Amino acid sequence: MNGNEIMGLKNLKEHYKIKGVVSNYEKLRFFSLSGRVQHNREIFIINKIIEQINPKFLLEIAVGPGRITKDIKFPYNAVGVDSSEEMIIEAKKFCNEKWSFLVSDIMRMPFKKEMFDMIYTFRLIPHFKKDEREKSYKEIYRVLKNKGCFVMNIGNKSYKKPQIIKLLVDFYHIINPVKKQKYLPKVYNVNLTLNEIKGELEKNNFFVKKVYNTNYHNTLNLFLLVLAKSIKFLDKFAMNYLINSEDRNQHKLNKYAEFILVCEKNGKYKRT
Repeated sequence: MNGNEIMGLKNLKEHYKIKGVVSNYEKLRFFSLSGRVQHNREIFIINKIIEQINPKFLLEIAVGPGRITKDIKFPYNAVGVDSSEEMIIEAKKFCNEKWSFLVSDIMRMPFKKEMFDMIYTFRLIPHFKKDEREKSYKEIYRVLKNKGCFVMNIGNKSYKKPQIIKLLVDFYHIINPVKKQKYLPKVYNVNLTLNEIKGELEKNNFFVKKVYNTNYHNTLNLFLLVLAKSIKFLDKFAMNYLINSEDRNQHKLNKYAEFILVCEKNGKYKRT
């Protein structure tokens, strides 16, 4: 752990045992305009993949309080796991009866080999150093069917926030001081270039079939995010504009803060 920064599976498990962290998780991270745009994008992508490949058995790893789970359009039975029992209890309140939930961490899941047609996880693997990421890939590989689909996110190392936006955000915080949130500490997030994450996944025998660039942050978009915090009637316009920007600018790789990678298990890796 680096100072007060939360890093790795052990520290994440401890952090998400705290009742206040669980009850405030979605509010603190996804009720803002940028959080809602991000949520919309992730839901759109997962539902689009489900429609395209029609998996029969689905696994979500790190369900949290069911933020994504409750909006997934999946007609069959599905399983969600999280290392936090408190998060599982919260998720059950919002998700339909097709979902079953288990307390389990990503590196040792209680499933037989090749059980699932599709596995996805968000906001988990980027919190790991390389050794834990590779352990995670191996366990996902074990429980995923041959040619099955694996979806994950990672930060884009090539992205650089425009300097003018940094100045605007600093100015906004001077006139509107942000109260320190004890339930929202600094969490380690790795950023990799597209070639680095592709290489890492392919080394672990996941072929990257498609990459969605997410969190499109050019100067105008970031200015809208800052402005909408103060001028509330801009919220709906800004939301629609930002969501449309996500699709329009997919070719501008260095303007996106994150990747969502759609991978296929290639059937060659033998776990030792």
